[in-house]
Amino acid sequence: MVLRPLLTLDHMTKPQTLACPLCQGTQFREEESRSDSRWGFTSHRMTLLICQQRTYVLHFYDNHSFFDFD
Repeated sequence: MVLRPLLTLDHMTKPQTLACPLCQGTQFREEESRSDSRWGFTSHRMTLLICQQRTYVLHFYDNHSFFDFD
């Protein structure tokens, strides 16, 4: 088994471009969304980036994606 570092120097120095996971497109429409909890006690504001080609929606909450688990 070969272990690789998670971050390399190249990864930290090159600017990253956001790409759609379906089509690798880089053009997005930005919208704001709000989601209320089940009983209405909390409200969460989200930034939605919608791919112009596939209309795939990327959700970002508090400057993080919903898919960031760490």
